[in-house]
Parts: sequence; C-alpha cells; structure tokens
Amino acid sequence: HGFGTFNASCSQAEYQGEWKNGLFHGEGILTFINGDKYEGELKEGIANGVGILTTVSQSKYEGEWVKGMYHGKGKMFYQNGKVQFDGIWNEGEITFGKFKTPEGQVVYEGDWRNNKAHGKGKHYFNT
Repeated sequence: HGFGTFNASCSQAEYQGEWKNGLFHGEGILTFINGDKYEGELKEGIANGVGILTTVSQSKYEGEWVKGMYHGKGKMFYQNGKVQFDGIWNEGEITFGKFKTPEGQVVYEGDWRNNKAHGKGKHYFNT
C-alpha cells in the first residue's frame, strides 16, 4: 500500500501513483513506451473508474473505464481539442451518442453498433 513510481527497462510503461498488494491501484499516471498517457483511477493494475487517455497523436478519451476499456459515459476528442464523440460506451464500443465534425457540427446522434451508426438516430446534413 502507498504511493510510488515504477520504471523498469523491461516494462512497456512507467507508473507513478498509488499501489495495493503490489499492483497499480488508486489514482495514478501511466506513461507508455509509445508516448500515450493514462491519468486516472486504476484497479488491480488496469484502468478502472474515471480517467483520461491522451495518445501521442494528441487525440484523447476522457471518461469512465472498466477492466481497461472505455465503459460508461465518455468523450473522444480530435487533435484540435474539439469533441468528436460524446456518449456511452460498453466494453470499448460506442452504444449511443453524438458524432461531430472537427469543426463541431453534429453529424449523427443516436444508437451505435460495432462503432458504427446503427438503429434509431438522426443524421444531420449541412445545407
């Protein structure tokens, strides 16, 4: 139990944060070898709770996680910082929400399946 930093040449990430029973557990920051960074809650070594993943390309997911997957309410952001998707995920897949262009215009709002618009929803067209 406690707070600490882990960095080993054989690992794929550096971790700074809370520990429990030898695992990342509680609030922490994981910086991956490819430059991606997760900041938030972890449970038994994986993202679980609320957190932010920022990729090396500067896209970002901000929201709820379960077992290392997007799960619950969350927002995906374009590199320019504008919201790309605002909605609900289930085990890493979008199930409901709004998809927007990089300029912020809503394109689709509704149900999703396999990360594609599917079911009840509204498409918006620029006229």
